[in-house]
Amino acid sequence: METIKLKEKYCEFPKINNEEPPYIGLKIEKNNNQKFHFIFPVNYYTKDEYATISEKQLKNDIKNLLKAIYKANISEVYSNNKAKEKVCPIDTYIWIINNYIQKGYYIEQEIIYTKKNNGKINWKKTIKNNECLIDNDLNIIYNKFITKQAITNETNIITLIHKYCVYVAVQAFWFLCNINENSVEAPSINIKIEEMLAILRVEYTKSFLDSKKELLMNMIQMLEWLSDEKTSYDMFSIHESKFQVVFENLIYDNFGNEENLEEYYPYANWYIKGENEPFKSSYLREDAILKQKDAIYILDAKYYKYAYIKEPRRADKLPNTASIEKQVIYGEYVAKTKKKKTYNIFLIPFNGNKNNFIEYIGYAKESWKDTNKTNKEELYEKIYTFKVDLKSLVNGTFSKKENIQKLLNTLQNVIEE
Repeated sequence: METIKLKEKYCEFPKINNEEPPYIGLKIEKNNNQKFHFIFPVNYYTKDEYATISEKQLKNDIKNLLKAIYKANISEVYSNNKAKEKVCPIDTYIWIINNYIQKGYYIEQEIIYTKKNNGKINWKKTIKNNECLIDNDLNIIYNKFITKQAITNETNIITLIHKYCVYVAVQAFWFLCNINENSVEAPSINIKIEEMLAILRVEYTKSFLDSKKELLMNMIQMLEWLSDEKTSYDMFSIHESKFQVVFENLIYDNFGNEENLEEYYPYANWYIKGENEPFKSSYLREDAILKQKDAIYILDAKYYKYAYIKEPRRADKLPNTASIEKQVIYGEYVAKTKKKKTYNIFLIPFNGNKNNFIEYIGYAKESWKDTNKTNKEELYEKIYTFKVDLKSLVNGTFSKKENIQKLLNTLQNVIEE
């Protein structure tokens, strides 16, 4: 099948400038023959990478970014599992397309038995239903056999529903697979989606073949989404300013190993006149906690375009004083409640590679803390800051264990120096 060229026509790679891209991710215009456009995060590729990247790798990067954006969107927008089920199941769509590319349409085969001498003989039915002859040597002879034959039925309702599912999937996500959007014709099927679902569910309960059950289940998942009037592909795009949420999720998934984050959230108390007990104020929320035997590392994701100004000496493009102060509060609370050595870390995305996954850029510290006289500097008062390769996080280039070890090794080298 024809290989789709995405780079020049369908993708945009914004550069660092004063203008933010309108969104990051995928836009599908349903009223414009399903036309699509994809925008990558700023500096996701270098110029050399952009010029040489293969279509296969590009499609893989898009798929993984879509999944990361989708996950961030449902964490922001939806609060219950029932709502999450109504978000476009992109993995199902891509599975249906790839299955079609590999195997074609599902074709039902009907098994019939006839009295013919060609075909595979069914001896049980032949012996039961036919008279036999016995020759002089007492051999049993049959002059008619019941044979088994398989006849394909391309008008079977399951086949027609499968054709419909393939058509819908190709129209939506053809650009992520090696298939042309015009290579699949719209099938002639005149039943509603609810009726298709009912037919597929009955067929699923009757089926025993694993490959058929897998196909039926993917078709059911797609049609369940299509049956919802609120279906939208907007869950695969996110405003540039909201990409922070995507980056926070990536940091948690790639470095965090503490699930119960709530117990690390600092909070203040209000003591109201006339009340005997204090009232809790709002919590401060860390992005991820990396817990080790001898220490706790508080990780804060910062979706910044790393830059600073030498003259005058300003770091306007790095986390501001409020962020730094909040991080120190995190560290103080965790150190005092958990009674362990506590380190603070900012993580900023950059365009690196698997050989240059993480880079130390410096640390932040409150200017008003006097550590040269009576006060002793606490570990958490320095916020060590690292750049991490965004593509490696999105694509899962390394395992979480490998990511954690790379971070800890780099931090240890910094501390020793």
